[in-house]
Amino acid sequence: MPTRGAKEREALLKVKVNKFGVVPIKVPIFGTATADWDVTVPADSEFDIVITLNGKDVAPTGSQAFTLAHQTTFVLSAVIRDPDGDIGRILRQQSVSVDTSDCQTKPFSASVVTEPLKNLADSAFTGDGISL
Repeated sequence: MPTRGAKEREALLKVKVNKFGVVPIKVPIFGTATADWDVTVPADSEFDIVITLNGKDVAPTGSQAFTLAHQTTFVLSAVIRDPDGDIGRILRQQSVSVDTSDCQTKPFSASVVTEPLKNLADSAFTGDGISL
């Protein structure tokens, strides 16, 4: 007896990646990287095969720009949705690194945050005889 998902996995093996890439492969902090892909999903499949990029459904052909704050791995997958759990196959993946060398850490007094909050709270209760 075939195991659950055997037919689905066989169908996923027929999905063909014509193109996948992410450029550039290194960006500055909050820089933009663009993923570009073109996938052929067999028209004669008995299953509804969905293409995903980082877990989100996308068209079989497309591109999308992303603003990055940290290293990100872009994962292109083919997925068959199933009530008992999705069955998927990773088609391609590519990482983009983020250069954080321009990032700076600057200490500041807690009062920079707490003083405006205290003033706001005090003004909200003025006249009631309540003060924080």
